[in-house]
Amino acid sequence: MKKINISLKLSEELEQIIFDKDEKVSLTLKGIFYINKLVGASIFQPDKIYFDGDYRENPYVINNDDGSIFKVISTSVAVSNYNGNQIMTSATVSFNVESSLLDSLGHVISEDYTAGEILKKGTSEVTNDNYIIPINSSLELVVSLKNAEVQKTLSQYLSNKNLSDRTALSYSQRNALKKLPQFNCPITNITGIPGYRMAIMTIPYFYEDDKDINEIINSAKLLNANILNCKLLAIDGDEVIDAVDLEYLKSIQNYDEEINKKEYSNERLILSAKYSECKKAIPDKLTKAIGILFPDVNLEEVKSLNNKQIKFLIQYAETL
Repeated sequence: MKKINISLKLSEELEQIIFDKDEKVSLTLKGIFYINKLVGASIFQPDKIYFDGDYRENPYVINNDDGSIFKVISTSVAVSNYNGNQIMTSATVSFNVESSLLDSLGHVISEDYTAGEILKKGTSEVTNDNYIIPINSSLELVVSLKNAEVQKTLSQYLSNKNLSDRTALSYSQRNALKKLPQFNCPITNITGIPGYRMAIMTIPYFYEDDKDINEIINSAKLLNANILNCKLLAIDGDEVIDAVDLEYLKSIQNYDEEINKKEYSNERLILSAKYSECKKAIPDKLTKAIGILFPDVNLEEVKSLNNKQIKFLIQYAETL
């Protein structure tokens, strides 16, 4: 068995990645389609979907009484060959135009108090300068039509009423692709200033014959991706590990935890939080990594490992 790592550069400026208010990075729709130039997954839309007791056209459009689009339901299927296996995923998205408007305006007023407010129903009067949307039987959202972000959101709302079938289709395609393992590799090496940050996503590929990977390598070269060959060694029966990782693993067995107690303790807190995240996000990969790297240690005994061992365990689990 052979292995290569293919690293793709992703750009915030090109809208391939996005950061939330906590600076957590994730792929955008553009980013997912960009990575798919390497992955080469096929995306299909079934002709029919089953909804509300009957088979409907896909995407299925539900209109308001005035003929405008109220809701669109779309299903997409993604198919990919990955490490010798064919993987198929599907995703169904229900895109409600009115709910999307309410959600977007809610985000606007949460970031700009001059944009509007949430009031008890019936306590605000309609004027030429405001717009009122009911939230539920007790509350309503009142926004200022003079606010630039509100105007931008309403403009997007008008676009959604006309193009929501395309939006729902794009979202279902995105969600189907996101379920494939190639799109769930960690995004690392973040550099640059906000708005112009760059990041790296590294996708590992295992293969037997060179001909099985040639097409992927050619696609990677077209995207100026970094291709790194990895030497694999067999350990614990049929399991394999990078040779460099195995050497690193051996080198940390006698790590001196007493070198700097304060620094070690601070690092331990960070690693504990990261390990907890992995237990929730990738429990199966974490269990497999423990079995390969530390076969005599179970999930509860990981705390007995030193910091370098835990750091290596997390890094290895994320690449499986």
